[in-house]
Amino acid sequence: MWKVRAPRERELLAAVDLGDAMPAFAPMSRAEQLVLDYTATGVAVGDHAMNVVRPTLPADFKTARDLMTVPHGAFVRTAGMVICRQRPQTASGVVFITLEDETGFINLILWAKTFERWRHVATTSSLLAVHGAAQRQGAVVYVVPERLERIGLHQVPAMSRDFH
Repeated sequence: MWKVRAPRERELLAAVDLGDAMPAFAPMSRAEQLVLDYTATGVAVGDHAMNVVRPTLPADFKTARDLMTVPHGAFVRTAGMVICRQRPQTASGVVFITLEDETGFINLILWAKTFERWRHVATTSSLLAVHGAAQRQGAVVYVVPERLERIGLHQVPAMSRDFH
């Protein structure tokens, strides 16, 4: 019986003159690799943006998983990647933003006045830090922001589905 053996790379290229030596590139940081992944493919291959950002945030920033245990009305700080912005015609100017972090989804409700105050940050940021009150409706938790901040991670390209 014949045994097929995959040739080794050096055997395949043994007789080929490759010319110049391979250039030496400095290794990319996790953040640079993440931005490259999103820019080139629209997805992150091995890491989530929040895994890179989380160590730079204060310890009291909650994950989506943490928010599930926060009491109604509690002031929270959280952060995530913007995946959806909605402004339904029937919502009287209320804007809904969905963030994604490494543990799940975070739903934001921005009242019209709050949205107008933070419009630029809310509509142009790929990663957001949120400061506001947790609101519970059964098993669903929302955060009603008082303040929004852009998180700079070499500015990950916007991948969200937006109303604008």
